[in-house]
Amino acid sequence: MIYQSVSQWYKHYNLLIFDEIDSTSAEARRLIEADVDGEFVIWAKSQTSGKGKVGRYWHSPQGNLYLSMLLKPMIEAQYASQLSYVVALAVGDAIKSFISVDDQVKYKWPNDIFLNGKKCAGILLESGTKVNNNILDFLIIGIGINVSEYPPNINPNYDATSLQAENIVCELHTLLDQVMKNFLYWISVWRKDGFNKIGHKWLENSMEFGKVITVSIGQDRVSGIFDKLTDNGCIRLILAGGQECFVSSGEVLYGALDYCV
Repeated sequence: MIYQSVSQWYKHYNLLIFDEIDSTSAEARRLIEADVDGEFVIWAKSQTSGKGKVGRYWHSPQGNLYLSMLLKPMIEAQYASQLSYVVALAVGDAIKSFISVDDQVKYKWPNDIFLNGKKCAGILLESGTKVNNNILDFLIIGIGINVSEYPPNINPNYDATSLQAENIVCELHTLLDQVMKNFLYWISVWRKDGFNKIGHKWLENSMEFGKVITVSIGQDRVSGIFDKLTDNGCIRLILAGGQECFVSSGEVLYGALDYCV
């Protein structure tokens, strides 16, 4: 396949394209294990073993956009989570470039993008550090966007959708161009100005900010008002008794299961 990009973002990365692969993140891991130089964008037309959060299967038929970015950002590991917000803005802005004024793109913490109240995209970060070093050796950013297909509604907390189901038409290569063009923009903002502008922009379109939410963390659950996004990507919840609770990972469940005033 001959690939031409109007934005020429591919000059910054090595682009690999597969008709079918086990998963783009697995290919990124193979590149790391082979100690291949450079940064990569890995794009697959379909995946046989796509992965989502906590190892969940990611529905990966042809017609959707599946990619992984293999980056070597040379940053401290504590800042890795900031890049999930950078990528969320890139994906959200890409989708916005195709929608009508009546459509709404929102961000669900920590790494989902919703369109008109239904999940249409997800982000997954994997990172590794050198031995006895706190500097990231690599960062794999996986992105899945439902373009023409979406999985059955296996999550009781929300529905899924695709761009096509929302009457949005776009070509996969054009969507990829938009994602990568926006990523280059937002990562340049992050490098120049730090996380503050990124976090503020993400909060503008957050589904949960200012609301009472419940976060599932393993077997535990905590409910509170989501009132702040910290510099390391954590959310701050104000509990019913006024205590602060900082959460770095978990899954938001809608409705307050144990919060009362």
